[in-house]
Amino acid sequence: MSNSALFWRPQLAALLPRIRACLASLHGTRHLGHVELVQAGSGTLMILRHTAPLSAADKEKLERFSHSEGLSLFLAPFSEILETVSGEAPWYDSHGLRLAFSPRDFIQVNEAVNQQMVARALEWLDVRAEDRVLDLFCGMGNFTLPLATRAASVVGVEGVPALVEKGRENAIRNGLHNVTFFHENLGGRCHEAAVGEKRL
Repeated sequence: MSNSALFWRPQLAALLPRIRACLASLHGTRHLGHVELVQAGSGTLMILRHTAPLSAADKEKLERFSHSEGLSLFLAPFSEILETVSGEAPWYDSHGLRLAFSPRDFIQVNEAVNQQMVARALEWLDVRAEDRVLDLFCGMGNFTLPLATRAASVVGVEGVPALVEKGRENAIRNGLHNVTFFHENLGGRCHEAAVGEKRL
């Protein structure tokens, strides 16, 4: 692990020496992959990739470290598997909405820039209460859900099933009943059936 890295948030950079010391103290260091740090609205989360199972002692040491640093800790032995060691599911606030996400999900890494992008999109689109909106490649609803607070209805279409499910969960969590998410392969032809009665 490098002794330094460039971070948008200084508090993440400040964690590096302590993370390095913790990881160096583990018995299974040769099985460690890389570390991801995310500053979410819910707090700081750390995702540790590893290539072989960690011992109970190593997991206990990592859990103690996460509590002492106030981190949510997730272990990722494989790309499809994510084990929660400590902390709550992460979330961020966007335009009056609270959006939960999985550490495996794609999100915009720079929160301030993301907020500006969404605000600019809302301004340019000038969505009105009678409008119906179609959002392609919508992810977990980063634009879709804020649009749904203004439009009559919004349809989000995304190729990753987990993101579609997360979008649906966030719509329910935020009381948005005028938004529908569909899973569809947008690399090819987007079938009419995907939007059903929501045809625009």
